[in-house]
Amino acid sequence: MCELFAMCSRFPAAVDICLDELARHGGQTGPHRDGWGISYYAEDGAVQLYKEAEPASGSDWVHFIQEHHLRSTIVLSHIRRATQGGCSLNNTQPFRRELGGKCHVFAHNGDLVNIEGHPEFKLGFHRPIGETDSEYAFCALLGQLEQPWLSTSGVPPLNQRLAIIARFARGLRRLGMASFIYSDGDAVFVHGDRRRHSASDVPRPPGLHVLHRGWGMNSDGQGIEDLPISSGSEWQEMAMVASVPLTAEDWRPLGEGEVLALRAGRVVGRVSSDRSIGRIRRKTATFKGGRAMDVATIKKEILDLSKDEKTKILTEVMPALCREVLGDEACKRTVKAVFGIDCVKELEDKLEYMI
Repeated sequence: MCELFAMCSRFPAAVDICLDELARHGGQTGPHRDGWGISYYAEDGAVQLYKEAEPASGSDWVHFIQEHHLRSTIVLSHIRRATQGGCSLNNTQPFRRELGGKCHVFAHNGDLVNIEGHPEFKLGFHRPIGETDSEYAFCALLGQLEQPWLSTSGVPPLNQRLAIIARFARGLRRLGMASFIYSDGDAVFVHGDRRRHSASDVPRPPGLHVLHRGWGMNSDGQGIEDLPISSGSEWQEMAMVASVPLTAEDWRPLGEGEVLALRAGRVVGRVSSDRSIGRIRRKTATFKGGRAMDVATIKKEILDLSKDEKTKILTEVMPALCREVLGDEACKRTVKAVFGIDCVKELEDKLEYMI
C-alpha cells in the first residue's frame, strides 16, 4: 500500500519536514518503490509539485528539496506502491487541479472497487488523466465541491466544505480502503480509514495518525525549544498527518472514518466516525448521577479518548454539568487535571460562561 503525509502550520515551516524518513520508506526500508511526489503552497496560493515515477529513496529531487530550504504552511506528500495503473507520472500522486480559481491537491491510499461509473461518484468538469482509482476519486470529489466553489467569489465556509468531504468519505469507505489527504489552500482535510499494515495483513485501522507541535519562534522565524508563550515571540503551531508515525513522538491514530479539517497548525473541524460517536455516548454514561467528580473513575473511562472527544462529552452531551463544573472551583480543578486545561478553556468559550 501507499503512504501519505501532510503538514499544516501557522507560519511557514520547512517543506522537507519528515521527508528523509518518508523517502526511506519509499524503496529502502519500505516497499513503496513505484513513485513519489510532494506538493506545497507558495504565499500567492500557487502549488509547487515535484514527482517521479521512481523510488523516493536516493532521489535527486529529494536532495534538491532538502538543499534549498523551502518553506510553506501546507505540504502534502505521497509514496506509491502501485495497485492500479502502471508506473508513470500520470499515475503518481499527489494530483493537482484548479477549482474556483484555487489550486487543489489530493492524495489517497487504498483500493476503491468499481468507483468508475458508480452513481454516487459522478464526475463534474474534471476528468482523470491517468489510470488510477485515486485520481478518479479526486475528480469526483471536485465534482461534489463545484457548487459551493463556483457559486461564491471567495472561499466557501469551512463547515460547508467539511460536510461535503465527510459525506464523500463515507461513500468511499463502502468501496474499499479510503484514507486520503486533500487541500484547497485554505485548509487541509484528512480522512482516516483502514490500511494494510503489511503485505499479508487484512485492512484495519488506523489508516492515518496525527501529531501536534507548538514552540516559540524568534524574529527570524526559527524555532526556539522550550520558549514560554509569554515571552513576546511568535508561537508556531504545526499539525502533521501520516500513514505511519514518522518520528518517536506520540502520534494519535485517527478513528476509522474520522475526518479532520486543519488550518494554521490546528484542528478547526472534525467529524467523528459512527463508531467514535457511539463510544463517546457509552463513556458519557459514566459521568451521570453525580459520579463526574470521581477522578479515578474519570481517568479510567476517558483514557483512550482524544482531547476533541473529551471536549465533545462535556460541551455537547452534558451542558448542565459544564455550568456546574465552571461554577465550582474544586470541580474546575479536577476537570483541568483530568480533561486538560484546553478543554476547560473551550468550555468557557463555547458556553460564554466566565468565572
